[in-house]
Amino acid sequence: MDSSRKNILQTVKQQINIPERIVKKLLGHNKSFLPSHLPETHIRSEFSQYENAYLSLSDHYPINKGGVRKWLDDEFKQFNPELIRLLDKLTTGELRYLNVILVLLAHCYRWQSSPPPDDAADQTQLSLPTGINRLWHEVCQLTDQKQVGSNASLFYWGWGIRGKKGGEPYSLKDLSIEKIESTNCWLGDEYKETLDLWVAIFVMIEVSGSLAVNALINAVNAAENNDFNSFTSALSEARDAMHKMVNIFARTIKSTKIDPATWQKIIQPTFAWGINSEEGRLTGASGMQIGSLQAIGILLCIEEKTDVAVQTVDARKYFTFLQQLFLDMLTAKSTTIKQYASKHGLTGKYNECVHELELWRNSHMKRAAMYIESAGTDVNKARISTGLTLPAATNQKQIFIDEMKERIEETTRAKIHS
Repeated sequence: MDSSRKNILQTVKQQINIPERIVKKLLGHNKSFLPSHLPETHIRSEFSQYENAYLSLSDHYPINKGGVRKWLDDEFKQFNPELIRLLDKLTTGELRYLNVILVLLAHCYRWQSSPPPDDAADQTQLSLPTGINRLWHEVCQLTDQKQVGSNASLFYWGWGIRGKKGGEPYSLKDLSIEKIESTNCWLGDEYKETLDLWVAIFVMIEVSGSLAVNALINAVNAAENNDFNSFTSALSEARDAMHKMVNIFARTIKSTKIDPATWQKIIQPTFAWGINSEEGRLTGASGMQIGSLQAIGILLCIEEKTDVAVQTVDARKYFTFLQQLFLDMLTAKSTTIKQYASKHGLTGKYNECVHELELWRNSHMKRAAMYIESAGTDVNKARISTGLTLPAATNQKQIFIDEMKERIEETTRAKIHS
């Protein structure tokens, strides 16, 4: 653990509460893994070559348009080193937008077309065009991202509210599935509605999850102050916010909303990566990178010993350094809620929150299993899951169910029994 992480954890341990000012410092004024302002959609003209290519992906990426590799190889065969100097002039929002641009160019290049060639999922090595690779490396350093698409770059920094401009402030409580859209449909207009919904689902799960996390932080602070009424109220608020998470997932992840064949062949591939790096094979965006779910599990004192839990903890490497510090801070208080509830006769309130997390995991298991089962024989099993976490086996559905059941049982064991 480096000195910055040690210092902030030491600060937290010296205080009774989890200070709101520190939460805002680590996550921004919305106290969320989502950005504090609507993601930017414009950048300086010096980077227009990249932005124009990003906005033109739908003219090349669909398989009937021929794919992107030859086009991007020609467009970005050289790199202008002057651009590195200009990066310092970009705002945080512009840097994140540039990261989104480069991530989509790289991920589309990695898959070549939509749908991708059948053997693309087996690829583990990739040489990007110099103009993309060099700039992407520099931008990743400045945005605190690994050189791979993550939930941040593929979901949280790439959405907007219909009728509003990028960069505007917003409130988490003002967001809804219907208001959110992706900032660029690289798949073509035919799939814009489905892509918008897929992005909106991840954003709205993070919205409700953020509200639950902040309520649980209030419960920690109430417990430390021995404030029984505030503790009870905070747990009720957390339970309600978690229930909204479950409802969002249940009413949107269904075949009538997102066709399984369309999802497997068109939507899912671009979000995955599966290319080797010095750290091993990087996966790409996935549900394991939903930061609020990780925080909820920590604050409810859920064990992290099953295979899925271990993979989820490992996925924290895709978060920014400050977000990782936030989760470290919560870990220092991970037993507070459970211990206070047990000591003060509030096991029912605590168990209600754990139950909502159970419902979430059950819903995820059932719906994901349905999409796995619905995959056609023409879909390469090596890329059947969003984060490429399943082996290319004939019994993928059962492997997934068995792993999720272990994680659900691990969650259930956290309940306090009288």
